[in-house]
Amino acid sequence: MQETLEKLRAFPSRLLLVVHGIAEADLRRPESEGRWSIADVIAHLGDLELLYAVRIRTMLAGAEGPLPALAQDRWIERVHRAEPLPELFEQFGFHRRMNVTLGERLIEEELSREGVHPDYGPFTVRDAFGRMERHEEKHLAQIERIKAAHGLSAS
Repeated sequence: MQETLEKLRAFPSRLLLVVHGIAEADLRRPESEGRWSIADVIAHLGDLELLYAVRIRTMLAGAEGPLPALAQDRWIERVHRAEPLPELFEQFGFHRRMNVTLGERLIEEELSREGVHPDYGPFTVRDAFGRMERHEEKHLAQIERIKAAHGLSAS
């Protein structure tokens, strides 16, 4: 669990490095018609961090029934229209710090508490942190793919 928390703590810096030096107009260009932009990916990461904050705390409080789901495309479209990039980073960073700090305080019994993921079924608080880690890696690859599509890759 400690390794997962360390990776989660380091991710916001990794994210900033991946987009450093890219003009805001390029960060807002979708990969292609009907696809997300890098800014949309950053907004989504913040949304999911907020959602996992609720899911984890709901499990710790003894949740019954399915945990909240995320209508990710509608959130991007309806919540984050033209939201300033510094706010997107701040929202993600704040919720990430909050979740990692909570994770560091949890004891084994709390990490083993269960909830019902809306798509994947039963999972534990520990599983939630692991899902967060795997999810962000998927989106880093997506950002690299968007950069490549627009000729923004330096590597």
